[in-house]
Amino acid sequence: MKRDDWEIETEPPVMMWAAAPDLSCAYVSRAWLEFTGCSADQALGEGWAHGVHPEDLARWLDTCVSAFDARRPFEIEYRLRHFDGEYRWILDRGVPRVSSDGAFLGYLGTCVDIDERKRAESEAAQALERARSGMRVAAGRR
Repeated sequence: MKRDDWEIETEPPVMMWAAAPDLSCAYVSRAWLEFTGCSADQALGEGWAHGVHPEDLARWLDTCVSAFDARRPFEIEYRLRHFDGEYRWILDRGVPRVSSDGAFLGYLGTCVDIDERKRAESEAAQALERARSGMRVAAGRR
C-alpha cells in the first residue's frame, strides 16, 4: 500500500475505507465497492453516505462527526445498501490516522457484514417474546 495515494497493489478481502480530515471519503476498497455496487467515483467525497439507510443516517453522521471532532476511535452498527438494493447490517469501526509529527490525517476503517447475525438476534428475540406471551396466557388460565 502506498501511504500517500491509497493505491493498494494486493487488495485485501475486507471492506476498508479511509476518510480525509474533513470527513470526506478518500478511499474505499474493492470489497466495499463490490458490496455496494458503487463505482469509486460514486463513493469518493460525500458519495459514500448515500448508501446509508435513511433511518440510520443521522445516527451514523453524529457518531462519525463526534469521533472526528474528538479524534477517537468509533464503532457503529447501521444498514448499508447492498448491490442488490437491499439494506444489510454493517459493523463499521474507524480509528484516527495521525502523521509522525502528530498531524491529524483522517480515519481508517473497516466494515463487516453482520446482517445474518442481526437477523438471528431478531428472530431469537421474537421467539422469546412469543414464548413469554404463551406463558402469560397459560398462567392466566389457571
